Amino acid sequence: NMEIKCCLCGVLMTRNTKDISKGQPTFNNPSPLGKNIGDVCCDSCNTTKVIPARIKQREEWCSYKESNL
Repeated sequence: NMEIKCCLCGVLMTRNTKDISKGQPTFNNPSPLGKNIGDVCCDSCNTTKVIPARIKQREEWCSYKESNL
């Protein structure tokens, strides 16, 4: 098994290395909230923090594009 901490809440996550070798998802990409290359986040933070941040980022980008047409 592989263990790593969520960069957002610090929870310790474990993934079965057999699942990783079969191409199963490993850890979540915390962008845009992660601070370092290689940061990962847990499923809970991905759902409650990362996805909303990505939606907000997209809305801000679309608003910017519309105002500059």
